[in-house]
Amino acid sequence: MLAAAACLAVAACRDVAPQAVAPSPNDATRVEAEPTPQGSVIAARPFDGGTLRLHAGPDAAQLWWSPAEGPARSIACDRLVGAWGLWTDDVDGDGHVEILVALRKRAKFDDKLDNRLHVYGVEQGQCVPAWRGTRLAGRFEALRVDPDAPGTIVVSERLGPTRRRVARYRWNDFGYRVDDVLWQGTTEPPAALLRGLDSAPS
Repeated sequence: MLAAAACLAVAACRDVAPQAVAPSPNDATRVEAEPTPQGSVIAARPFDGGTLRLHAGPDAAQLWWSPAEGPARSIACDRLVGAWGLWTDDVDGDGHVEILVALRKRAKFDDKLDNRLHVYGVEQGQCVPAWRGTRLAGRFEALRVDPDAPGTIVVSERLGPTRRRVARYRWNDFGYRVDDVLWQGTTEPPAALLRGLDSAPS
């Protein structure tokens, strides 16, 4: 669907000095984030043979990609206002990896300040929106990508003032649908189900 060749010699890319990022011993799918000249790093993930970083900015976050060798390059994208989470996943199973960004913001049809999930492909160094979700079935508070099941995310979400659940969602051509409910109740979810989930800032 969407090619993942990030920033290969296109005008939208801007070169800067690269920064070394070491793999995290606690999470093989994540890399440690370090301060760089582009601003503090919110999150970083392996991507397209290099490292994808979500950098904080004065008004909105920005995406940068560092190849294994050579300078880092910016990826032209939406204004990622309130961005706090970053993941990569082949959501539709076509062999091309997409970028998932979690943001805390208001939406066009939902004025509540809440967590949103956007999915992007990358073509010629630019984001190509695949889905800018207003919300999932519930209002999610934490999320992870399932590395063993492409196109699948696990979220902890609120269903009302007191009801909470942990659910697995699967990509469904345009957006995510509930695939399985792992837990539901009015207390804190079991710690084992929350392990590995990245939580939104409180």
